[in-house]
Amino acid sequence: MINARSETASTLPAFRVALKFRRCLIPADGFYEWQRAGKTKQPFCFEVSDGELFAFAGIWDRWQSGGIAVETRSILTTTPNAVTSAVHDRMPVILDPDAYNVWLDPGMADVSTASDLLKPYDARLMRCYPVSTRINSVTNDDEECSRPVEIVPIQFGLFCEAIKRALILPELRGAETTGCGLASHRASDSQPRQRSDYRPGVRHCESAL
Repeated sequence: MINARSETASTLPAFRVALKFRRCLIPADGFYEWQRAGKTKQPFCFEVSDGELFAFAGIWDRWQSGGIAVETRSILTTTPNAVTSAVHDRMPVILDPDAYNVWLDPGMADVSTASDLLKPYDARLMRCYPVSTRINSVTNDDEECSRPVEIVPIQFGLFCEAIKRALILPELRGAETTGCGLASHRASDSQPRQRSDYRPGVRHCESAL
């Protein structure tokens, strides 16, 4: 399984032992989600700060298949924050760097303590922007996939309004936020980056959130 819901990971047989004893960090510098508009789906890239490296909360397991040891990993998901909620009803758990040592501590087997770390990431530290539909095909794995693009205002007008409302929520007031689905990007955004990505329904996350 690629994704594991953090709310139930401690009780499901497939995840509860891994949450207790086999936790890991899955590094990335961005992830993708899709916004449906009629018959089309517009992809968006989500980043932390200015595209800085971060880590998803992960769990891993090892099992035998035909006499061969196989290792699998799952990304834990949680409820969305103000930036991701306009696009998707779930988001991957992004751990605060201060929590890395506790999360990776092999001597820490308290499921309750581990579960307390699985919360939505601070929306004030995130941004997102629309990217090319090239990302919709698994055969495309290059820098063009993460290049910012402009979307048609008429087609995504309601979505952009939802983003504007999200950006004035109390938790975001007073914070400098680029926003999601808006045309403005910093100069550094003009240079695309190849990234590790979380792609629900496309490559890394084929199971439902």
